[in-house]
Amino acid sequence: MARRFVAAALLVTGLLTGAVAGLAAPALADDPTPPPGVCDNLSIGDACIQDPDGTWSVEHGVGSDPGGAGLPSAFIGLMIVAIAVGIGTTVWRVSVARRLAQDAGLDPGDATAITLLGNDGLDATYIASAMRSAQQSREPRRRPDLPLPRVTSAEDRLRELQRLHDQGLVTDEEYTHRRSAIVDTL
Repeated sequence: MARRFVAAALLVTGLLTGAVAGLAAPALADDPTPPPGVCDNLSIGDACIQDPDGTWSVEHGVGSDPGGAGLPSAFIGLMIVAIAVGIGTTVWRVSVARRLAQDAGLDPGDATAITLLGNDGLDATYIASAMRSAQQSREPRRRPDLPLPRVTSAEDRLRELQRLHDQGLVTDEEYTHRRSAIVDTL
């Protein structure tokens, strides 16, 4: 499951990189430099434009960036890194939550949903798995190699007690005490 998240993260990162490269392409295109003196005194909102006949002119009110470069490349790079870190962190949180849930015998799908939809989803999954583990450790576990205890009726137990008393293996005091305990369970 974690492989799917990693693949999805790489796909999204690749798509974002391609989209950003498309935005930055006009800024990175071969841009001939105007001759000195023609576009030296540009104001904010002015642009130096090369006409089809090859002459340079200043146009007013075109944009706030005199070179028309678009978004700064450092900002685009930081955005790509921030998105990749966000996707990577989400993939890590979901994989940890799924592993915790699976180890505790809980549903990994529920752990994924809680982690993605809640602010403290990973914390909630950790607490739920810890509580489930503690509950399971308190429950007595039967060893599979031992036979199940034999359940007998009160009548059978009284007969067995009488047989042991007749053979002298149980004293009169033990017989009376055990007999009253068996009768009290009825």
